[in-house]
Amino acid sequence: MSHDRMRRKYIGYWEYLTSGAYTKKHGFRSFRVMTVTLTEERAENLTELARESLPETAEPYVLFSSIGSMSAQTLNVLSRGEESWPAFNAET
Repeated sequence: MSHDRMRRKYIGYWEYLTSGAYTKKHGFRSFRVMTVTLTEERAENLTELARESLPETAEPYVLFSSIGSMSAQTLNVLSRGEESWPAFNAET
């Protein structure tokens, strides 16, 4: 999928979340979008795309990983609602 299409998707997810429509429809306060790619390079590229396209406050809601990097840490981030994602911090 092209970067332009992914950018539109991320912006759409963020607008849906911040509009309050998600809460009205589903009764939850928030959700997360996780993109799993085939390669680490693609995950890094999409992380950068999200940084460029979304406000900094979106960081905890847009997650990235390559299939080879999926781990217990990934599942912990999703289940505990940690504040930051390693791909955004470029420490992992």
